[in-house]
Amino acid sequence: NQVNKEIEGNMDMIVKEEVQAYLHSSISSQLQQELRERKKELDEVHRDLHNSESKRLNSLLNERSINEPLHTLYCSDGKISKHFPKTVHELTSFDADICKALVADYGIDSSESTTKRGNMNRFMVFCGLQLSML
Repeated sequence: NQVNKEIEGNMDMIVKEEVQAYLHSSISSQLQQELRERKKELDEVHRDLHNSESKRLNSLLNERSINEPLHTLYCSDGKISKHFPKTVHELTSFDADICKALVADYGIDSSESTTKRGNMNRFMVFCGLQLSML
C-alpha cells in the first residue's frame, strides 16, 4: 500500500515535469512572456482582492474586540510583513521602531509624523480599522 502511494506520487511528479518540459519547448518565447505577465497581473488582482476583504473585515472590529485576530494584508511584494500584528492589542504594544518598520513594509507615507502614535494610527487606517490611538 505504501509502495503504491510512493509510486503514484513519483509518477505524478514525473508526468508534471514532462508536461512542463513539453509545454516549454512547444510554446513560443513571446507567448511564454505574455503568460508570465498575465500571471503577474492575476497575482496582483488576487492580492488586491485579499487586501480589500481583509480591510472590510478589520473595519468591523471595535474597542471590545482588540484581542480578535486582525486580517492580514499583503505588501506590494506579495508577502505579509513579518511585523504584521496578530491583534489590535499586539499592535498597541509595539514600540516606535516596530511601528516605523511596519509602515515602511507597507509603503505607507510617514512623512507627516515619525512618532509611534502617528505611525500606529496610519497603519490602523491603512488596514481598515475604525479605531485610533489618541
